[in-house]
Amino acid sequence: NTVQAGGPFRAIVSTVGGRNLAGARPDFEATRNAVDAARFAGVRRFVLVTVIGAGESREAAPAIARYVLRHVLPEKTKAEDYLKTSGLDYTIIRPGGLLDGEAEGRAWLTADTRAMSWIRRADLALLVVQALDDPRAIGKVYHAFDPDRTRFWATALN
Repeated sequence: NTVQAGGPFRAIVSTVGGRNLAGARPDFEATRNAVDAARFAGVRRFVLVTVIGAGESREAAPAIARYVLRHVLPEKTKAEDYLKTSGLDYTIIRPGGLLDGEAEGRAWLTADTRAMSWIRRADLALLVVQALDDPRAIGKVYHAFDPDRTRFWATALN
């Protein structure tokens, strides 16, 4: 299928991560391609989900996460920076650790780049949809924050 410029899409939500078949990280390259495609197609709204520790939030990530993600964080940061300079109506959402389970509805988006918590994927999805339709979220970078999941061991046991 092809998409006509200005077609039926009103937004792009990108959660790119992982590794490609060659073992390389696609975080920046895939985001750049999606941003460029959005501009080409006339899709103005773009929500990018990255990770706490990218950009100016480096110190918010626990030391072990910064070590484990040492190759990821620079790529996520480049992706964020590319989107910020794209001219699109962007929102960047940075979750901390991701957990399975049903949404609990206690999480929120905060502009505090020092905030760090674990969050259920289902709660993150709700926050992404919330930001997507909120014009006040345009041009903002948020951390997805669950006040009940700020400590790893307490989170792992719940």
